[in-house]
Amino acid sequence: MFFSMRVLKITAIAIAATFAAQTLAAQALSRAEYIERYAPLAVAHAERYGIPASVKMAQGILESANGNSRLAVEGNTHFNIKVKASDNWRGRVVRHDDDRPDEPFRAYDTPEDSWIDHSEYLDTQPRYDSLFRYDATDYRSWARGLKNAGYATDPLYAEKLIKLIEDNELWRLDRPDNNNDRGNNTRNRNNRGDLAASRGTEIARSEPAAPASTEGLVDPDHFTVVVSPASKSTSKSASKKR
Repeated sequence: MFFSMRVLKITAIAIAATFAAQTLAAQALSRAEYIERYAPLAVAHAERYGIPASVKMAQGILESANGNSRLAVEGNTHFNIKVKASDNWRGRVVRHDDDRPDEPFRAYDTPEDSWIDHSEYLDTQPRYDSLFRYDATDYRSWARGLKNAGYATDPLYAEKLIKLIEDNELWRLDRPDNNNDRGNNTRNRNNRGDLAASRGTEIARSEPAAPASTEGLVDPDHFTVVVSPASKSTSKSASKKR
């Protein structure tokens, strides 16, 4: 009787585990779903901060494994920004093995909070100032600039971002008013002031253009998405961090 009960218990556990794994797998976001869900937010942040939407989306995909990494699931952490004493971070923390075991990463109440914090982080950290000299459609220079500024220690970080952008045609996000045109596009920075002026630099453009209309765009500070619970992943972070 004891043996039979034990077998039944083990069988029940196995069935439950299989069902849970299948449920989590069904909830995982595909890359296409991740892009569709966060594309409006990427474009809104490009308009406000001057960060190419293609680059921001590629970082989100790479750093969060399409929103399915453990850090993304447990901490809504889509850009894997480490907590440093000098940052005076007062928010929630989730720990993960990266360059060293059990390192602290910034955690958030919602995924969009992570997107906002990432933009603010790039906008306020002096070591990223040089990136804003590049045109807002120059994703290759932005990708290499992020690597050179120390965003990640992965030697192939820039190449991975560029490949994601080109394989998924994310460069189209940098031209929301003309998705078939790979020419230059000037960002509207009226909500934030001229980023170039604030840094004492000039944004490089191949030709002058009228600011793109922001009518109908998403407010990057009040953007809400409903994210289905994603499967937990035990994989390492996409890249070694800051």
